[in-house]
Amino acid sequence: MRDYLSQLSPPPWLMGILNITPDSFSDGNHFLDPAVAVAQARRLVAQGATILDLGAEASSFFRPGVTEVSASEQLRRLLPVLEQLATGFSAYDSPPFITLDTRSSLVVRQGLAVLSGAHAEPTAGAPPPPALRGGGGVNDISAGTHDPAMFEVVAELGVPVVLMHVAPGYPATAEQDDPDIMATVREYLAGRVAAAMAAGIRPENILLDPGIGFGKTMADNWRLLAGSSRIVPGAGARVAREGYPLVLGLSRKRFLDPDHWSALPEDLPETPALRACLDQAGRWGRMLPPELHHDLHPRDLATAALTAWAAAQGSFIHRVHNVALAAWALKQNPK
Repeated sequence: MRDYLSQLSPPPWLMGILNITPDSFSDGNHFLDPAVAVAQARRLVAQGATILDLGAEASSFFRPGVTEVSASEQLRRLLPVLEQLATGFSAYDSPPFITLDTRSSLVVRQGLAVLSGAHAEPTAGAPPPPALRGGGGVNDISAGTHDPAMFEVVAELGVPVVLMHVAPGYPATAEQDDPDIMATVREYLAGRVAAAMAAGIRPENILLDPGIGFGKTMADNWRLLAGSSRIVPGAGARVAREGYPLVLGLSRKRFLDPDHWSALPEDLPETPALRACLDQAGRWGRMLPPELHHDLHPRDLATAALTAWAAAQGSFIHRVHNVALAAWALKQNPK
């Protein structure tokens, strides 16, 4: 993964979210039709996404009616989209990197086989199936704890994997703040990195996600955002080459609602800068280009302003729903 990142333009990089689900919290049922999903994938890349994160199972298990999705159903939703993307993006000079947002090793094996062109039996005289030159990887919110075979499959395929922290008890939200949330997340991720490498996953294929919004209190989410550049040892200019690239996923999370801004702890050195970002988000609402008002989610402006701030602190990969707005925000606040 570091080799792939090193070939790109300088960071930050945007990871566009594409939920092929009926029940995701902000865009469920929008992209279930494969043709619509493919069109959205192309739109996200055109808007500035370097990475696409495709998921067929909603991770918001705390919401009524949201249940776990079998591997077979995930594949039913994903494979038609992946087949078209492998064909369409194979012609791009700079194709996107595609990650599969799944906890299932079976989905990883079959989904990445489509992207690599290894899913079809060769036919005499026929051209080989298209392979996505950008490649593919895995975004496992369980960090390999849900499916015992996940790390084995990732190691066998030699693909990148994002390991995320989920608070104990998720999907329930923590009832008390963790005063040492940074240390808690770092310790957990260090353990999962060790487990991944013990299973044969190369360190250069490991990315880390602090799991903002996954079982944390509102204050803990703010603390993780404020300290995001310190979550990964060596974060900063060298992380893509020597450390573990950080994937920051704050997009449209509940703590970004104005009702929860008061949970931003006052004892953080970053608090004044974060409050200034939230003020800036309000001003941006009055100066956005007309095209950016399309499909604007109530939390998108705060997401974009804080994404730009985190990028300036050294966070490299930002997982966002609204790629166009995030790309615009990064230009307003260049690193």
